[in-house]
Amino acid sequence: MVSNPYFSIITPAYNRASFLPATIKSVQDQTFTNWEYIIIDDASKDNSEEIIKSYKDERIVYLKNETNRERGYSRNRGLQVAKGKYICFLDSDDEYCPNHLQYLYEEIQKREEPTALLFSRSYQRFDNGPLEKRHFEDINKYDKYTYVLNHTFNHNCVAAHRDIFKTEKFDETIPGLEDLDLWLHISMKYPLIQLSEYTNILNYHNESYTMGGFKRYQSELTKFKIVFDKPEFKNILPADAKNYLLSKCHYFLAICYAEVGERGKMYQSLVKAYTTYPKGYNVNANKTMAVLFLYNIPILGGLIKSIVRLAK
Repeated sequence: MVSNPYFSIITPAYNRASFLPATIKSVQDQTFTNWEYIIIDDASKDNSEEIIKSYKDERIVYLKNETNRERGYSRNRGLQVAKGKYICFLDSDDEYCPNHLQYLYEEIQKREEPTALLFSRSYQRFDNGPLEKRHFEDINKYDKYTYVLNHTFNHNCVAAHRDIFKTEKFDETIPGLEDLDLWLHISMKYPLIQLSEYTNILNYHNESYTMGGFKRYQSELTKFKIVFDKPEFKNILPADAKNYLLSKCHYFLAICYAEVGERGKMYQSLVKAYTTYPKGYNVNANKTMAVLFLYNIPILGGLIKSIVRLAK
């Protein structure tokens, strides 16, 4: 163990044996070396424990939950034992670029170690393809609540002063949105500081939460409403930003229903997506919804399909 680490990095892991070696290596490859790495094994059923324990690095701390408790619980458990002045997070299938901690350290020192949440920018990679720069909006163009709601930064970007976590924790009842909820709570009391460099990598693959279908968007609809209904948020979260997120869920549910031929539910979701946020989730959303709407009307849809065949 490291007696006085500057950074504590927290990773929850559940059945991530195939991803953990790259994730752990990305931490060990950091040019800034004063860190501790807390990995919480969330009762994995694969050989994650064996892999993690194979690393003979005193900076790596291994904890294991007796039962599967989800990411919010695991991250909170990591926070309980973290000794670093700043807390960082890294998902078990993602990676840090070698300069991630060094860059964060330099930016923190420039600002004289603020009690704040800082976040850098991310690359993204799909199915082991090439790295791409993930689009990040400028936080200065938005009020802070709209930014957190509609442009939520991921865990891997974050370094937050440890004093923040004396009172702020992940809500363990809303897995999948625990980050959004925590960033909102932090933004009520502390500065959010956006940094310019790309220093970490989001890996997208078939097992990613962000690649989910029905279950993800149905779950998010319920959990968004739980977050929005919290007393501390009721009068501060912009209605437009909340509706944007609800519309996004209905939009993707409509696509999912269309793919499995459930037209009734597809039409319901299309109507809800449009009426909740008429401007559309993105620039193409309303066009896509119009095509889905028309294409799935039996007579009209058949006519359109015939025209497409003839055009070929």
